[in-house]
Amino acid sequence: MLDTFARNRNALEALATAHSASNYRVWHIWTVTIPRRSITGRLVWGTVWRRSDKDRWIYKRYVESVENVERRRAIQTLVAKNKIAR
Repeated sequence: MLDTFARNRNALEALATAHSASNYRVWHIWTVTIPRRSITGRLVWGTVWRRSDKDRWIYKRYVESVENVERRRAIQTLVAKNKIAR
């Protein structure tokens, strides 16, 4: 089985990459304090999407949906009520 794995060129390239498979080309939420250039060339700061593209970071504007804002407020209210009840 190891011999078959070694003959597979894609498998060897995946093992030889400097980037881990979990972070390479995956967008994640990041907080930027110093403004950065986005994919479109505009300045972005605050909460942004970020991903690694080989040797540099790519940034994209993050827009939060209304449902997420409402969900976060509901959770904060529940947590606050829990603290008061204790």
